[in-house]
Amino acid sequence: MKKIFVILIFLFLTPNLTFSSVIDSVFLKANTLYKEGNYQEALLLYDSLLNIGVVFGELLYNVGNASYKINKLGYSRYYYERALYFMPFDEDLITNLNFVLSNIPGDFGFGIPSVVERLQNFLKFSNWKFLFLFFSLLFLVLYVVKFWKYLKNKVTYDLVKSIFYVVLSFVCTFLFTVLNDESKNRYAIVAESVLTKNEPFESSVDLFTLHEGAKVISIQTDGEFVKIKLPDGKTGWVKGNSLLYM
Repeated sequence: MKKIFVILIFLFLTPNLTFSSVIDSVFLKANTLYKEGNYQEALLLYDSLLNIGVVFGELLYNVGNASYKINKLGYSRYYYERALYFMPFDEDLITNLNFVLSNIPGDFGFGIPSVVERLQNFLKFSNWKFLFLFFSLLFLVLYVVKFWKYLKNKVTYDLVKSIFYVVLSFVCTFLFTVLNDESKNRYAIVAESVLTKNEPFESSVDLFTLHEGAKVISIQTDGEFVKIKLPDGKTGWVKGNSLLYM
């Protein structure tokens, strides 16, 4: 509520500005606070934008930077990887994410998302997937029309038709893979450290410790507990409030 109130103050003090202009003003003000070393205040303004549904790559990247400055490795990793959905090949972002990962003890094999994962997320969290499908189908239609007049016999016609169906199948398979990849169950540990349990209750046996910033896979929930899995096959239960969905 406090973060939304910040936006309302900006609207009240600048009645001649459009809502888009207010968003830009808040973002620029937050950037100024960050440059001045006021990281908590900058985060307050960045979060006020996120809380009203404003999401774009530079905003998420800056939240990751500010989170790192206040030693919140879990949140820093979380926002850097979310920024990759919008800026999958940004060199500064990838460099900063790699630096954060190097400071996370026991990351258990989850490094920076692969190029394929970054492309999947970019398509999944933007409108590019629809443009990709549209232009792929348009290309196929134009291809068939262009060469239709050159068709001399049934053999040539069958060849063109076969190519059409093969490429169409490839496009559909690619989009299905993008929209159904397994990475959707991945979470970041945002608590300073978490003891995993062998069962979903407090008095159960401790198994191993997860550090802030580690990435895990969620495989089951039971009340306030989540069963997580690591790349090496280890499993355990942790409280859901120690995780953030990636």
